[in-house]
Amino acid sequence: MDDGRKQFRVTCLLPSGLHLDINHLQEKRKYMAFKTSMPQKPHPKHEKSGWQTWAMALLLAAATALAYSNTLHAPFEFDDGSNIVENPHIRMTSL
Repeated sequence: MDDGRKQFRVTCLLPSGLHLDINHLQEKRKYMAFKTSMPQKPHPKHEKSGWQTWAMALLLAAATALAYSNTLHAPFEFDDGSNIVENPHIRMTSL
């Protein structure tokens, strides 16, 4: 708002070498005071009943089982020795 007075930019040099803009702090303080004085709308509570929670858990378990169902017939391959321990490409060299 323009009330006819001249506006001056006031800055302070902090010991850390940073500039502190006093005008910015005052504007921010006014905005925060305005923002907090406004009535806040209450947040609606989204409470689910017990059966909805169990239904979502069951749906998640079914989706996981469906995603991994085609891998149940495959044999287990223990290949850590050849792919990790004896692999020269993943050895860490000295720094």
